[in-house]
Amino acid sequence: MNHYELLEVLPTASIETIEAAYRVAIKKYHPDIFKGDKNFAEIKMKELNEAVETLRNKRREYDETIETAIKEPEEPHSNIDNLLEFVFIFLEEGDFKRANEYCERVLSKDSKNAKAYIGKLCAELNIQKEADLANHKEPLENISNYKTALSFADSNYRVKLTGYNQTIQERCHNALIKQKTCAITEDDYKELSKNFLEMNGYKNTKNLANECEIVYQALKKEREHREKLHIIEQKSNEFKLQEHEYSFDDIRLLDDMAIQVLVSVINPRVLGQALSMADDDLKEVFFKNMSKRNAEKVQEGIEYARGKHTDILAAQQRIVDTVIELELQERRKINIEVLLKYQRIIELFKTQQSEQLFKTFKTQQSKRRKKRQMPEYLGVLIAILIITIVLIGIMWLLTYVNVENLDPMI
Repeated sequence: MNHYELLEVLPTASIETIEAAYRVAIKKYHPDIFKGDKNFAEIKMKELNEAVETLRNKRREYDETIETAIKEPEEPHSNIDNLLEFVFIFLEEGDFKRANEYCERVLSKDSKNAKAYIGKLCAELNIQKEADLANHKEPLENISNYKTALSFADSNYRVKLTGYNQTIQERCHNALIKQKTCAITEDDYKELSKNFLEMNGYKNTKNLANECEIVYQALKKEREHREKLHIIEQKSNEFKLQEHEYSFDDIRLLDDMAIQVLVSVINPRVLGQALSMADDDLKEVFFKNMSKRNAEKVQEGIEYARGKHTDILAAQQRIVDTVIELELQERRKINIEVLLKYQRIIELFKTQQSEQLFKTFKTQQSKRRKKRQMPEYLGVLIAILIITIVLIGIMWLLTYVNVENLDPMI
């Protein structure tokens, strides 16, 4: 038996393959491990050491000695179990590329070998031991090599492989449940819904994904409504006087109802001051839309303001500002009414389940806030209890003193 046959490798094998074969052999024949004759094991170890040293340092001379033609003969290393040993040795050493190559060699002989596909899976995921598959971050069921290995595995090995995936699924499921109890924001529920769906129906993850999606949609709509209200308020605040270029004379363009509203909120004397420099047509616009009593007060304001140019201009500007403020209020009222109508339409499309879940979500948030406030309430209750006890003690003491004082009189 030559050195190649002793190590169970081809004459064309690389030095890395030879050394890997040597490591497999010494694990088998080491005197501390070998269960048979210790002398045989020692002899075998010497032969293995000699073989690897020769092929490592004097391979060319050795090949010439045995007159080996470097051709591709029938592979002596045809034992699939031995090839699989090489696979898992390379995995333990972190040589994932060579481990994958040896898996391919196994599959070229046995295309339905489940262990070879698991070896390829470990090499793909950079896992050094098969048992460490259970520690992978994500479930294995969507990975091609795992699914193929599962389809070709016998019943015992299939149970083992399924156990790896179930361990991962249970760990991920528990982590997501924990995240769900702490979820508050829209993004939290969106991410949870996605992650529960990726669990492919494990336990109740499909229902949990639907719950998270409904809460996410409800929070999203609530946010959009708040944003629309904010935009309306912002646009209203940006509404400036120069956009309409109001002047006091432009008030004549308002309709009778608008004039009546304006008259009802303006002090008649201030209105009289403003009208003291106005033409008769503008005065008529106001007088026809007010009561006689108000008209008399306005007329008094007109008489009082004659010659006070600064006060007249200030009064006119005050009325213009009031007109703009009233218009702003009307615009805001109209826009908010439109938005509320839109919200009511949206609510009609909500299912009874989504409404109930959203209500549950709000209740949970309220409970969390109450839990945070409990220490404060507890402190107040303790303080009240202490004060009550002190008051009872004082009352008892006063009663006792009064009784003592009454004894001599008795």
